[in-house]
Amino acid sequence: MKEAMIKSKYSVSYAESPAQVRETKGGKEVITSVLEQYQKEEQRLLDAAGKKDLTKEQYRTIIDSLDKVRKQIQLCGGGATSNIAMIIQIAPEIADKNDINKSAG
Repeated sequence: MKEAMIKSKYSVSYAESPAQVRETKGGKEVITSVLEQYQKEEQRLLDAAGKKDLTKEQYRTIIDSLDKVRKQIQLCGGGATSNIAMIIQIAPEIADKNDINKSAG
């Protein structure tokens, strides 16, 4: 990203902090435009996946592409691209042995 920004005549200090660009009016307009294009592609892929005459390979390719497009939508929109929450269930024997508060889970 840094190299592309420098080639586009951004200053080196600005290019080292691309998040600053996202906060500018122009940056927001570009992100909105890109996001809209990704959303159109997402719909096109969903429509293609709904066709009845797809081979398994075609379907697999469409779903793989859909996954990638959705991750790009999340990135452009500032969202997470994976579920980072984790729930750990501890067996009662281990909780008792290690004096772990049972009401925490």
